[in-house]
Amino acid sequence: WREHLRMALPMGLLYFLSCYFAFVSLSLTSISSFNIIWSTVVFFSYIGTILVFRDPFSPPTFIFLLVSFSGICVTILTHPASPAHHGQPEHRMHHHLLGGLAALMTTICSAAYAIYLRYFKITSSEIFVIAGWIGLLTTVACPLVLLLASVARLEPFAAPPPYVLLLLLVNGACAWLPDFMLMYSMTKLPMLVAQLVVTLVVPLAILTDTLVLRRHNFSVWYLIGAAIAFAGVLGATNDIAKIEKKIGQERDRAHNQQHQQRGGLGDEADLEFDYHELEGDDDDKPTNRPAPARPERSLSAASTRLPSFYSVPSTPSMSPTARESEPAIATLTVVAG
Repeated sequence: WREHLRMALPMGLLYFLSCYFAFVSLSLTSISSFNIIWSTVVFFSYIGTILVFRDPFSPPTFIFLLVSFSGICVTILTHPASPAHHGQPEHRMHHHLLGGLAALMTTICSAAYAIYLRYFKITSSEIFVIAGWIGLLTTVACPLVLLLASVARLEPFAAPPPYVLLLLLVNGACAWLPDFMLMYSMTKLPMLVAQLVVTLVVPLAILTDTLVLRRHNFSVWYLIGAAIAFAGVLGATNDIAKIEKKIGQERDRAHNQQHQQRGGLGDEADLEFDYHELEGDDDDKPTNRPAPARPERSLSAASTRLPSFYSVPSTPSMSPTARESEPAIATLTVVAG
């Protein structure tokens, strides 16, 4: 539990800060401005994986990210509630600047949160424990931070009425569930793919607001923007899959060279053991030597063997058939969230 707590501490802090800055941003600027800035989280994550994990830069992936972001901007800016159509003169300019800065901090914290999740190579079986620690740490830290802010007169705080408190608890539970589903999906899918699918919530929410709730008139630009964003997601996912396949082939080639240096290819069981050893799989397979012990995950150990954000960590004790269906299940999980 100490290892899980050590991993949950920085992630819990980043989760708390991302939620706090999001609330600050929404209180100072419009929802449209916040969504546009927050949609750039994939760019920060992409840059972070290049700097931290030394992943190669892929121009097609970056172009598809721009395409998806442009589609989201088209959908938001053509919405009647966007600031381009309805200005808010009672808000001064520095309020919008502070709101945009808070939205930018939300984006940076969200990207760092996802990078930490990949950095520690958290598996799908561990994500429940990590999410529990993060929820506990956030629950304990939130009242303390609000109390200090109220005592220091940085932000006044008053206990809400019971009915409002109940609504806040329901809202918090509904907000935490998609966050957990996103965390779980990033253990099954490449991090960038999971975040790209999440950004589709912006055009989907606007289409729902128009077609289902009927609070605004329908515009063909909504469909155009959503189609552009979806095309960018598909293109980036396809390019990441190609890079992932190429990395897998290079990994297999390096494995074969390493095995030949050890004195021959050996039998099939030995070859399969080395392959799963390289991939980090824990499946019970016949081997000619005992399975290596799982190394302790630490910042120093992770710096010597950094995982690629293209590769998806394998899940222990699952058959190949079940593992092949994991990406589809994870994609549905992200969309549901």
